[in-house]
Amino acid sequence: MHVLQLALLSEKSLKKNFRMLLLRWLWLPIRIHDTLAFSNCLILGHLEVDDS
Repeated sequence: MHVLQLALLSEKSLKKNFRMLLLRWLWLPIRIHDTLAFSNCLILGHLEVDDS
């Protein structure tokens, strides 16, 4: 019984950890994209300000 419970617990924690990792890996490119977009906006904004 204990072995079964341990197996179930480890399976649950594995799924939980996998979900956390998946979210982290999905979050990373989104953050990078947002940062790049933000810096591009700043650069474009500065260029526009410099032109005028």
